[in-house]
Formats: sequence, C-alpha cells, structure tokens
Amino acid sequence: GVSDFQIRFRLDSDYSVVYPGWYVDDLAIYQRRPPPGLYLLPDTSEVLGCNGISQTHALNLANWTGADATFDLGYTLTSASHGTIDGPPSLFVADGAGVGFDVTLAPELCVPDGLDLVGFVEARGSGHTATAVITQSIFTGIAPEWQSVAPTPQGTRFHAVAYHDGYLYQIGGESGWWVPTRAVHRYDVANDTWTAVAGMIAGAYGIDAVAIDGNIYVPGGSDDADDTGDGGTFLDVLQVYSTAADTWSTAAAMPVPLAYASAVAHDGHLYVIGGQLSDGTYTNSLYVYDPVADSWSQRAPMNETRSYAAAAAVDGRIYVAGGFAGGTTVRHTMEIYDPATDAWTAGPDLPKEWAPFGDGVLGDRYFVVLGGDLVEYTDGGGMG
Repeated sequence: GVSDFQIRFRLDSDYSVVYPGWYVDDLAIYQRRPPPGLYLLPDTSEVLGCNGISQTHALNLANWTGADATFDLGYTLTSASHGTIDGPPSLFVADGAGVGFDVTLAPELCVPDGLDLVGFVEARGSGHTATAVITQSIFTGIAPEWQSVAPTPQGTRFHAVAYHDGYLYQIGGESGWWVPTRAVHRYDVANDTWTAVAGMIAGAYGIDAVAIDGNIYVPGGSDDADDTGDGGTFLDVLQVYSTAADTWSTAAAMPVPLAYASAVAHDGHLYVIGGQLSDGTYTNSLYVYDPVADSWSQRAPMNETRSYAAAAAVDGRIYVAGGFAGGTTVRHTMEIYDPATDAWTAGPDLPKEWAPFGDGVLGDRYFVVLGGDLVEYTDGGGMG
C-alpha cells in the first residue's frame, strides 16, 4: 500500500508557554489501501551477472483484489536459448497481504559478454495481472580469446595434468625422445607462477591423472627403462600424490598394465578407461578404483576400443570422445557411461576424428580442445 503521514498542530498563545506559536501535538503514520489489483514488487530490477552462474532475485506478490486467492505465476525469457528462469508455480495470498518468493535466473555458460538477459514474471488471478521485469547484464570480465600465461619450467609430452584447489599439476611425461621423467611442477593459477614439487616414484609417460579428496592419482603409464625407444614397459602401478604432504606413495596395483588410458574422477572413485595393453593392443576396458577400500573392480567395457581419448564426468555420467583405435585409425565417436546402470550409450560425434587432445569441465559443459592428430595435425578448437 501507500504510506501517509498525519501531523496535528496546536496553537498556544497564552503564558503557559515561553514562546507563543504553533506546536506539534501528534504525529501518525497510516497505510492507505491502494487501488484494487495485484502488485509484484519490485516491478523492475537491473543487475549484473556472470555467464553460467545463476542468481536469485527476491520478489513480493501483494494482493489487493478484495479477496483471498491463489495466484498463478509464469516465467519467460526474451531468448530461451540463453538461459532459464524459474520460481514457484503459484502462491496463496490473503487479501491485503503480501508474500515473498524467489526467482532464479540462470544464464547459459556460453552467453556472450555484454548481453542483456531479460526475464518476465507474471502473476494472474481474480481477474487481475501483475508483471515484473528482471534484466541481468552479462559480464564475464574475460576476453573471448586465448591468453598466454607463464611457461612451464620443463617441456614434456604424454604427461598428465590435474587440477586441485587453485593449482594445476604437470606430472611426468617424456622430457626427451622416449625418455620418461619423474618431474612434477605446480602452477599457481592466481599468481601465474610455477613451483617444482616432489617427483613421482616411477617416471612414466602416456599417463593421465585426477584429483580426489586432496590426493592426485596417476594410474599406469609407460617407462623406457631399457632406453631402446621401443615404448618401454607398461606399468600397473597406481601412484598417489598427497597435495598436503608433498609426498608420493603407491596404492593397489591395477588389474593389468596400461598406458595411454583416460582417467576420470567421479563420486570419490577413479575410473580408468581404455588405453593400450603391454602387447600394444588397444582396449575398451573400464576399471574402477575405490580409494577407501584400496581395491579395483571391472565394469562394463566401452563399445569401441580407444586410447588417448578425452574423458570427463558431467552431471553423474562419464563422457569419452575420440582417441586412437590402432594404426592410423582415429575415432570421432563419443560414448557415455552411466555408473548407476553400468551401461554405455552412443553420444554425439566429434566434428572430426581427433586424438590426442585436451578437455575440461566447466559447470555442466564439457569442453574439448581439438588439438592433436586429425590424421594430419591441427590446432583447431571446439566444444562438446
């Protein structure tokens, strides 16, 4: 409603007061009933937001229709492809009262910088309608381009990379032609600096790594212990790095030696997918390691063999894309694993055949950076 003020004065002109004149006698504030109708307050909101990050907006539905009622609420965006808007479907509001509720506006991850995401909230009932408009201006603060950061202290290939708590770890790999290294370097994302940390127990290349509960797990890999350049010995060791203690240890060995496999962390477990066996055979196997029990189990294999594949967990499922299949065969297919059903299904194909390449997860999106081999070499990029 609308608030009014009422002030009552009195005039004193006799000798009961020091100074004759007008005096405030009473002050009252009362609420005046607004015109009949529905009111959404505030009716307009303008805020800044980031792509991929939802915001909650507090609104109030005031009922001045003359009767208690349940009112339907609807939510729309000017561009549904750029995000979602959601809130309660209805509210009961007594006459002369107001009820607060929250509206969630969630921009898509890929919404461009500077876009205005406009959401409408509409209340209907008892022959009345009220509308509120929420405008969220997207600000990323990030230039839409690749940026250079501090170079790694040691150039390697076929190494592993893992992220934990603001740090990126570059682990092992080849430091020369078929020469494995034990070296591990930690990149401080906030300060753009590198630091050498404790080296691996056994140097290896053709490895992948994941972080689980403060530890980084590196399964298998290959070493060239005989220095012949023949690919060396494939390892079944599971090396574990404690980020808190800066020390390495080993856990239960894998069921078979593997190199060039993909590693994924999901629900506190390590998933080791595909790769190559000691005899060079490409495999479609899936092994799962339980850090609490320090034990391995085998799950349903993929539909296709692959190594050097990209793999990540998104929204409870594991996505595996691309990879080598032997000889000059490079895959463009994607497979999706559901841990709840222990089953694989086909996903959308990559634009081209690719392996090996980088990948990562941000929010509920899985990004694949399409460098690596396209039978010929490429430095393209893409998102899946």
